[in-house]
Amino acid sequence: MLVPALTGCFGEPENKKERYSPVVFLVKEKSTLFSSGITLTIDSTDRTLQLSLNFVSPKNIPFPIDKNYKDTLSATAFKFEFYNNGKLVSLDRAVVCPSNGYLSEGRNYFGKEIFSQLEFASDTIDLKETTSLGMYVPFYAFQDLKLGKQDLELKIYQTVFCSPSQRAIKYYDPAFKDSSLVYKKYYAEKILLSATVRFSIVVPPIYKTTLYGGGLELRNDSTFSPVGMDNTIWNSSLPDIYWTVTYPKDQYYARTPTQKSTASYDGRDTFNIYHYSVNDSIVFTVYDYDDLSKDDWLGTWRGSLGGLSSGKRFGFGNVKWFDIKGKSSGIIN
Repeated sequence: MLVPALTGCFGEPENKKERYSPVVFLVKEKSTLFSSGITLTIDSTDRTLQLSLNFVSPKNIPFPIDKNYKDTLSATAFKFEFYNNGKLVSLDRAVVCPSNGYLSEGRNYFGKEIFSQLEFASDTIDLKETTSLGMYVPFYAFQDLKLGKQDLELKIYQTVFCSPSQRAIKYYDPAFKDSSLVYKKYYAEKILLSATVRFSIVVPPIYKTTLYGGGLELRNDSTFSPVGMDNTIWNSSLPDIYWTVTYPKDQYYARTPTQKSTASYDGRDTFNIYHYSVNDSIVFTVYDYDDLSKDDWLGTWRGSLGGLSSGKRFGFGNVKWFDIKGKSSGIIN
């Protein structure tokens, strides 16, 4: 089972600094304010597409103003939609990452998991303060397109503006005859910034491997014991275990559910990995979930996807044994 709630990335996409080159695109449509206030660039490696918006004249944007509280609504989020032959690009799943901020803090990552169709939104940004916005899209997101040259259409737009931060509003409660502060944002639907561009990419061969997790058990010996890791009033002191997959390189790909208060994880997790070669490197990391602080690392294993075809049981870090098997479907496009 795959848990879609966690989103994120860490590390840099492979070949980020070595092979980026500009992608030529044609503008099909662009709003007047987009033309005067934003520049779009598209760059690519053989495995990653980078989208960058640079805000050059935000002062020219007529931001909506809340009539009651005179709040200038200068924050918004941008939607990105990829089309091929007039239809949204379909996919099983993928993870897109922002073009900056790759540091991870336990389970707190940056990025978005995409399911069914290749469309996603950026985080909300204040256009008065932010100078640029970028996203990395892995080429395995185009897993349903045939390999070779493909023509794409990308739509970028926003629909709503909001307060850049929560505002403190004094509220009087007649029932209690008392005043208190209420924190809220104000919103206004207004489309000012939009563009549609066309360009081509060369889709590489995309492989599919299905991973079958068979559970794991933590060590309990003279060098490590899981007892006492989570001391709480209501629960046992055993850790709350989950594990993650990172691919490519050190980029978050997926994670399992969390099993509470245990020294062993008995979940039978199944999910698909879309990758670029038979022997691509993959990473498994086991964590102890923590509500109040950074999740505790329990062990990391790095190896070849191709080496998992016969099933493996191996130990690493504070993990006594970890069961995993990979079934390859070969090239799927």
